[in-house]
Amino acid sequence: MTVTCDQFLVGVKRSISIPANQQLMTDQDMLDLGSDSIRDKMIPLLMSTNQNFFVTTYLQSLVVGQSKYPIHYRSVGRGLRDLKLVNSTNNTMDLRLIALEDEHLFANQAQPVGFYFSGDSIMIVPSPIVAGTQLKQFFNLQPNALVCTTDAAKVTAIGVGVLTCSSVPTTIIAGSVVDFVQGRQGCSTLGMDVVVTSVSGTQIFFTAADIPTDLIVGDYVALAQQSPVVQLPDEAVQLLETLTGMRVLQALGDYEAAKSNQVSAMQQEKDLLKILQPRIEGESTKIISRNGLLRGRSMSYFRSRGGF
Repeated sequence: MTVTCDQFLVGVKRSISIPANQQLMTDQDMLDLGSDSIRDKMIPLLMSTNQNFFVTTYLQSLVVGQSKYPIHYRSVGRGLRDLKLVNSTNNTMDLRLIALEDEHLFANQAQPVGFYFSGDSIMIVPSPIVAGTQLKQFFNLQPNALVCTTDAAKVTAIGVGVLTCSSVPTTIIAGSVVDFVQGRQGCSTLGMDVVVTSVSGTQIFFTAADIPTDLIVGDYVALAQQSPVVQLPDEAVQLLETLTGMRVLQALGDYEAAKSNQVSAMQQEKDLLKILQPRIEGESTKIISRNGLLRGRSMSYFRSRGGF
């Protein structure tokens, strides 16, 4: 089941018995409070389970002689889950985190072997000297901000470079930067920061290669970093509704009712954690020593041949 932002709003209002005709807070105000709750409560909670709910990847081509590369701007906490090199034949190599004070010790290596952080950038050590290698970032992707379904376009048909939608909001025009959002459980961001080439009626046109191959009818096109569906596990939505309702009550000055919601949220959080971890019960995690003797020999073997 997918929870749209419209359904989420109904749940929030039901949880706090807010009058439908109240004028103090709009639906978008409540959705903004929901987005706040996702950022400061739900993301840390789900990440604490170490179950990779938000992990995605990003490939960036390395430039010969360039050592500085940005961390993806949508990464939670401007951090990485892992970092690897991928060469032109799709072989993958680990990059080790090194102290910036030790950068000079690796200057004579034939290819990049490590990295360190400098602000919001990744510094590759040493700088690449061969073209065709890519940097593969594993990072936790920030869930998009919540918006009403009327602020997004729901896909009804898919063609070559064109999506037909049930309707297209006036905010999506030629030149708009959009995300493709999964309209089924998971609600993942299937594609991000894609430029709209043109809009005609209920049709949105793109460069054909920019439309994700896994996009299906029922998915959404929304402005970049926005989503008409809640990008959390369905079982986490009830807690989000309670947390958002608590913020709404505080904004309306009903602190006593907000306190009651806080008590409910604490119990819901405990129950949710029982569901979310582990994501698989029948398998244990295989532990691999990346810096062990065998892996060290293997890495030396590849490096001695100028590749990996």
